[in-house]
Amino acid sequence: MLLSGAFGASEMIQLYCVILLLVFVAVAVYLFVRYGIMTSCYEKLLQEGNYTIENKTTAKNFLIFQGRIGVSLQLFI
Repeated sequence: MLLSGAFGASEMIQLYCVILLLVFVAVAVYLFVRYGIMTSCYEKLLQEGNYTIENKTTAKNFLIFQGRIGVSLQLFI
């Protein structure tokens, strides 16, 4: 795209370069999202990473603790 502008190409060629660039970006975003979702699903199914049993109990305890703080703050106000 920069080369077409530097060499004085027509506006139509520059337009095609912009369209091609946007297509590349759209495909890249699609692939990142698709494979990110697949990886996340595999981690959840295999209970790896953030989805281990230890992390689940820790997160559950943290949510209970947050709930108690929220209730006590509402009573205080």
